[in-house]
Amino acid sequence: MLYSNSLEGNLPDELVNVANLTRVNLSNNKLNGSIAPLCSSHSFLSFDVTNNAFDGPIPRELGLSPSLQRLRLGNNHFTGTIPGTLGGIHQLSLVDLSGNSVTGSVPAELSFCKKLTHIDLNNNFLSGPIPSWLGSLANLGELKLSFNLFSGPLPRELFKCYNLLVVSLDNNILNGTLPLEVGNLASLNVLNLNQNQFYGAVPPTIGNLSKLYELRLSRNRFNGEIPIELGELRNLQSVLDLSYNNLSGEIPPSIGTLSKLEALDLSHNQLVGGIPLQVGSMSSLGKLNVSYNNLGGKLEKEFSRWPVETFMGNVRLCGGPLNHCNEDESSHLLGKINTIPYLPD
Repeated sequence: MLYSNSLEGNLPDELVNVANLTRVNLSNNKLNGSIAPLCSSHSFLSFDVTNNAFDGPIPRELGLSPSLQRLRLGNNHFTGTIPGTLGGIHQLSLVDLSGNSVTGSVPAELSFCKKLTHIDLNNNFLSGPIPSWLGSLANLGELKLSFNLFSGPLPRELFKCYNLLVVSLDNNILNGTLPLEVGNLASLNVLNLNQNQFYGAVPPTIGNLSKLYELRLSRNRFNGEIPIELGELRNLQSVLDLSYNNLSGEIPPSIGTLSKLEALDLSHNQLVGGIPLQVGSMSSLGKLNVSYNNLGGKLEKEFSRWPVETFMGNVRLCGGPLNHCNEDESSHLLGKINTIPYLPD
């Protein structure tokens, strides 16, 4: 174990003679070059070279340690494809290749690693569809494929992974609809689909995800109304982000019942009507953004604590931190759109 020792340079070729290594931890150093000299052992249980500057291809020899449980190669400069030989590691529970320059698709051979609980391939140049065989990994708890070039729809088989806690697929080129089966992932804590090309309605079955802590659906093409079932997500805390979509209709008052929610972003949609008073009364809320919609009506005093930027781009809104409502505007109840244009004093 030589982690966090400011080691520099290439690995010595003589390491090929150390054939019975079981654990490697060279993480958090400044090592570079190939890791091939380190991969002659067939007895690895854990292998960690995270946070270095290693480069070149990922050695296929790593797949020759059938008892390897944790493979961490994150935050290096590895290139080439993921070797299919990794599918021979039947004890593998964690694979982290994040923060490299790996290309190609996710090899189907990984479907033989039935004990996988964590897959982190974030920040690479991987492409192709999200593999349907992921649905056969019954123990999968974390799936992180963000910042890649994955494309196509979500495979329905994915929603058979009932132990999933984290699904991060943001910043890809994924499309299609978010199927109703997403509501089957009852253990899910984090769902991040930001910055893709998903379209269609936000499925009401998301309301079944009672353990959800973070929901990010921003910068897609979702349309239709915000489902009132989002109000069932009582453990939602970190953020609810539906910004930069094509959502329409009114903001459901049920969102105001999310008593733990810290950030709510509904900006850059086509929402109409007033902002429910319940939203203004959310004491846990530290960030609110409803800008650039078609909202209207009078903002009551509960909204005065928010800056003007929270509401900008909604020309029919008045009161609160905005300009005073004229007599006609103030006669409208919160939640109604004022049909008379605002006249400045």
